[in-house]
Amino acid sequence: MKFVNVKVGDTVYTKTLIAIGGWNRTGKTFFIPREVTKVTPKQFEVEGLRTKLRKEDGSPVGDGSWVYIEGEDINQFYGSKAETVKDESKEANDYSNLVKKYNSVSRMARELNLKGNELDKYSEQINSAFEALEAMTKSRK
Repeated sequence: MKFVNVKVGDTVYTKTLIAIGGWNRTGKTFFIPREVTKVTPKQFEVEGLRTKLRKEDGSPVGDGSWVYIEGEDINQFYGSKAETVKDESKEANDYSNLVKKYNSVSRMARELNLKGNELDKYSEQINSAFEALEAMTKSRK
């Protein structure tokens, strides 16, 4: 069993989506450290997750996120690029702040009902936001 010796206070990692916009749930995923909060003979719980996890492999009981061990190599989906689990909290925080700015600009443009020439006045700021988001995306590949 992968998590046979897990104990309260241990750190495990979840792959967490930081979404851009609303309902479509597009964005990027990051490995975020989480603390083990409760352990039973066959399962354990982790802060910030609503589901219990199996000690056998870190899979969720029901719907939810898998958990991983730092340094573990994973290949979640057939044909996807293998990844090594590492703490990406800083990158996730930076990306989250950038997404908040992007969402704020988008919301303001909608609220102002900007069209045509009006939108051109703000195109430099909007382009800067998109360029920064694009650069961050490319640097993660």
